[in-house]
Amino acid sequence: MAGKPGQGSKYTEAKAKRICELLATGESLERICKRKGMPDPATVRRWNRNDVHGFAPEYARARDDGLDAMADSMLSIADDDTLDANDRRVRLDARKWYLSKLAPKRYGDRMTLAGDREAPLEHRHTSSDAELEAIIAGGRKQAKDTP
Repeated sequence: MAGKPGQGSKYTEAKAKRICELLATGESLERICKRKGMPDPATVRRWNRNDVHGFAPEYARARDDGLDAMADSMLSIADDDTLDANDRRVRLDARKWYLSKLAPKRYGDRMTLAGDREAPLEHRHTSSDAELEAIIAGGRKQAKDTP
């Protein structure tokens, strides 16, 4: 049950700790802030932005842990027989998208361009040697003409 707007907006160590604990489980800030006695999301973001009482590093760590918790929860969703296939797909796709945007190095798709022994990658210029020489010569002339 949500408190009144502005209720609970004063920073306390206990509120900050509870917010971080819940974020670390993958719960959204919006949902956390609907709980009775919790500040609104804008207030929590202000605490983070202004590093009120050293809140910013704890908040960042909780957010990071929350992403891992969300990734872990995807297996449970995939195996949940109470959901139909479309519900599972939508829930999984939403989480995959969210994770790929917030932590692309860990959860984004990786594109690797690589060759192998049978088909090595080759780098080829599309210009002829004469065209490349002309480009280089033009660059040298421009460099000499520039004061």
